[in-house]
Amino acid sequence: MRVNLLAKYVISFSMLFGTLLWYVMFNLFQDEKTELIEQANQQFQAIFKTVQTVGTEALSVGESDKLAVQSIIQGIFGQNIRGLERIFFVTKDKMYYYYLDKYGNEYIEQVIEETMWSTMENSVGKRLETGNLVLLTSPIRYEIPGKSIFLGYVQLGYSLDHIHKKIADKQKTTLIFGAAALSVALVVISLITKLLNRRIQNLHQGIQGLAEEKFEELQVKGNDEIADLTKAYNQMIISVKERIQMSRYVSDSTIAHIKSSVDETSFLKGKNEELCLFFSDVRGFTTFAEHHEPEYVVRLLNQLLNLQVEIITANRGDIDKFVGDEIMAIFRGTFKEDRALKSAIEIQKKINEYIEKNQEFKSLRLGIGIHTGKVVAGNIGAQNRLDYTAIGDAVNTAARMCSAANAEEILISETIKNNLADKTSKFSDSFTISMKNKQKSIPLYRVLYQ
Repeated sequence: MRVNLLAKYVISFSMLFGTLLWYVMFNLFQDEKTELIEQANQQFQAIFKTVQTVGTEALSVGESDKLAVQSIIQGIFGQNIRGLERIFFVTKDKMYYYYLDKYGNEYIEQVIEETMWSTMENSVGKRLETGNLVLLTSPIRYEIPGKSIFLGYVQLGYSLDHIHKKIADKQKTTLIFGAAALSVALVVISLITKLLNRRIQNLHQGIQGLAEEKFEELQVKGNDEIADLTKAYNQMIISVKERIQMSRYVSDSTIAHIKSSVDETSFLKGKNEELCLFFSDVRGFTTFAEHHEPEYVVRLLNQLLNLQVEIITANRGDIDKFVGDEIMAIFRGTFKEDRALKSAIEIQKKINEYIEKNQEFKSLRLGIGIHTGKVVAGNIGAQNRLDYTAIGDAVNTAARMCSAANAEEILISETIKNNLADKTSKFSDSFTISMKNKQKSIPLYRVLYQ
């Protein structure tokens, strides 16, 4: 059975939205309800302990403290505590010492119902729930050394109805707004899908036209994946037209010869080229890596590498490879030396700013070496695994210059200095260093960028 795109989107979105709505209504709100009930229980437990203390003192001294009890209990109800239903004290003679509920009903020195007395006797020390009403009951005793005298009971009743109502109202509101949002979303999805369907059908008709040798370009609408696909289709049409036109000027035997002479090994051939080689290396990284967890090391290294790559690519440099904490980059074309030097200075300054703001980098610095020379550039490797790179003495020299650069230093060769179009940069006096496997030293300069 074929299901169109609109139906797929509507069904998928409805299921996803419905699942999310169900989760919010019955999981998140249930967690909130549980938390509110727990808070209410803790609140009333605290009130009950206060009431219990007041009742013990009052029943211990008799009638003289009754007014104080009334004032305290009325004060508690005066706080408008949601859920509080009733508080009362009864004496051992089964008489109300004082009773007050949320409706303002007061009982003093009235006989308590026998069923109420039995309920209190059976619920002592327990949290008794009858419906949504929770009862906390405790005996009142006067403690003297070696003796405990029973004086009566204290009971506090509270309801959780307000919590259940609050959650129910939230669920109802969420359901209403969710249904409204789903309706609006489905209308929007329908409109968008219809527009997409039109464009897809247009592309489909164009592809079908290829079978009839109708090489017609399609109008590109929008700026999304379908637009990209339409552009790719149009480019394919142009290529097909070009091939058809070219086939009119080249004989079939010539085309066959070209096809037969294409050998994969030709891709392994390189070409001589003058390039500006840029190497940077993180100083102190080995020690840093030894004293930190691998995940932490990789995260910080990636931040340092990303910072450099952004600057290099912004100056039209190409990242050739990463070797651990080292970067090899290549600059081609006009002003390649200027762009490479600009990248190096920007990187050093940016790294220093970054280190000032992030003390976790305080032990890390960069050394940079830049050199221009003749290299062999091309696809290096095997037929089934190639790497486009540059090799040669100039590459080795730039790498060793980088190794010789101290933290925060930029070393450039005399070739770089002479090829700079911008002569405003400042450099140290010329000096030489010995390089591994090189018989002749070359003049080097430190860039004075600070």
